[in-house]
Amino acid sequence: MALYYSLYKDTFTVTMREIKTVLIGASLYFTGCNIADQELHFKPPVQINPATYQTLMIRFKLNHLGPAPSYWGGLMPSYPIADAFSSHEECIESSWPNKGMMSGCSKILVKKDTLYSLINTREELQQTYAPITSKSEALSYASIYFEYFPITTSSFFEESFFYRREKIISRADSLEKYFIVHLYDQKVFGCGPHPYYYSLIKVFADGSVQELQKNEAFRDPKKDDWCID
Repeated sequence: MALYYSLYKDTFTVTMREIKTVLIGASLYFTGCNIADQELHFKPPVQINPATYQTLMIRFKLNHLGPAPSYWGGLMPSYPIADAFSSHEECIESSWPNKGMMSGCSKILVKKDTLYSLINTREELQQTYAPITSKSEALSYASIYFEYFPITTSSFFEESFFYRREKIISRADSLEKYFIVHLYDQKVFGCGPHPYYYSLIKVFADGSVQELQKNEAFRDPKKDDWCID
């Protein structure tokens, strides 16, 4: 989940209409008119009170509980939310296993009225937040579903990076029956190189998701010799 940052190519064919939307569709999230000054903004998520973290960690057998990242703010309903991590013993049904040395998995803690509950799987995520009705919600939902993240500003793209494709700031585009979301992933653990991957994702109103493509986008050559566990 956000553990990286609080620190299927499937057989579906993309239609020409989707490609056109991906390439030239304007997003309401952007400010500016070129890559040099585009920036993606989010409505902040409603956070679970940090004063309750210790009690909730004991109650739900969590190893970590922290603030939800800003890019989860599009989720609706806007329940108070927190980023959670459990040890291996509590992760039998989790959709989000940890890929590093620490054995465990990511989860999401939400507060509905006065009741707290853990989201352990993609199915539970869908049950909690479908239908998906806006571009901002589609982006937040896809980020959690795949454990991906948005690149929100052009300043992220450093001159020293080695690029395999054009620089694309994350966004979501609205089509008639679904949304197209642009996100990123990174190979964090293991020995380098540690490339970033660009992902194109289709999000339907009912919360079902298809990853249309995932390709290496760029990497930081300074980190090619790093080994991370």
